[in-house]
Amino acid sequence: MTAEAKTAVKDPVLGYNRDGVRIMTEQESKKVNEINEAFQAVDDFFGEKPTEKQRREILEKGYDFVLEKLKAKFPFPNATKEFNYEAMGVDPSPLESLLTVASKRHKFLEYSALNGAWFEITEKGHQAIKSKHAIIANTDKQKEALKFAEELSELFNKYRWIPSKLGFHNANFEGKERVSKILKVVNVTDKGFSPSATGIKNL
Repeated sequence: MTAEAKTAVKDPVLGYNRDGVRIMTEQESKKVNEINEAFQAVDDFFGEKPTEKQRREILEKGYDFVLEKLKAKFPFPNATKEFNYEAMGVDPSPLESLLTVASKRHKFLEYSALNGAWFEITEKGHQAIKSKHAIIANTDKQKEALKFAEELSELFNKYRWIPSKLGFHNANFEGKERVSKILKVVNVTDKGFSPSATGIKNL
């Protein structure tokens, strides 16, 4: 195998840091929710059905989108905007802070996209978040341990017993804690055996 081919081979994924995935997903969701909250406020203010084109204008112009849209509806074009707002019975000022925040949050979205009229984390985004928190077997020792753990787990799961010479018990997985302590590279749960991402990574 050439050096280039070796480089192209991806190291195996042992598992994922669940806390890391959860925290990053929550952070992205917070930004998405703040943007969608601003969108909803604009919808409620104008009483119009949103469009994707309108959403993009809001993100591009921010609060100016509201001001321009109102100005086009002024009953007294030659009067001040304050006079027109009073005549129209509207007060757009509460939207300013919401749209300012939405505009800032949009610049830092990494894993979300506009789907119709609303932002959401995409499937590709979810996968990217997981990938950032993947636990990788990147040494020969870890890769060997992973292969051993996979073979051992397959054997134990197939026969649902532990060799008696190891001093373990039957299909109910009695003594499973003892298995985990001795076989650091294997997880033992009520569902069976599987490779231990943490145990292998710590080798």
